[in-house]
Amino acid sequence: MKLFVMGATGYIGSVVAEYLMRDGHLLVGLARSENAAHQLRKAGIEPVMGELGDMELIGEQCRLADGVVQVTTGGFMLEALSTARSVVNTAAAVIEATRGTNKPVIFTYGIAAWLDTSWYEINRVVTEEDPISWGYFYNHLGKVQDMYEAEPEVRHIGIFPGGVYGRGGSYIGGIARAFDCIRKHGKMYIVRPADNAASHVHVDDLAELYALALRSPDTRGRFIASSQIVTMLDIATAVSNAAGLGTV
Repeated sequence: MKLFVMGATGYIGSVVAEYLMRDGHLLVGLARSENAAHQLRKAGIEPVMGELGDMELIGEQCRLADGVVQVTTGGFMLEALSTARSVVNTAAAVIEATRGTNKPVIFTYGIAAWLDTSWYEINRVVTEEDPISWGYFYNHLGKVQDMYEAEPEVRHIGIFPGGVYGRGGSYIGGIARAFDCIRKHGKMYIVRPADNAASHVHVDDLAELYALALRSPDTRGRFIASSQIVTMLDIATAVSNAAGLGTV
């Protein structure tokens, strides 16, 4: 398939693009800068200059493609608030262009959709069917999700990754914060017993999920991407050892 990809130069998106091309898909990638366009060309992806929120351009590319993969959601925390409108406008353009076509539309959310699990029984596994409780910084993602899920004629595939790691990098979350702690203080701080746990997934396993979602013509709905449950103590110990500081 010819796929229009948004976010193909990022930590997750670049690996997703690799897996999609391995399956034989042709990729067209959204590029905000000449540097991003250069990265896309180098990876074998055709660049299209533009950015999130450019509804006319995005709509056109969605109509030209056989499917849409959006990995970028405009940033995190305060940055996410500043780009919320463009993310919502992008979703509106994608929906308008793909309604009734049965084209797969993959949108990347995050495990933070289930931010409040305090009412669950201890050790209870969260599933895609559980009520979602988006945090303040990501309310716009809840709006995007509602927009897609209200459109039965749009084949929406929502992927909700846990903390992502692998290939020498990481994403937001416990691992990234642990390395930031060492960079800032030269040591690791934790509050014991540090047995609070969170879902994590290797970036290659996550990329494989995107590829799998596109191999079936019937795939749609929500998919939590998690392969490991890791405690903060485990993360702190691993990061401390990686930094040469020894066991916490």
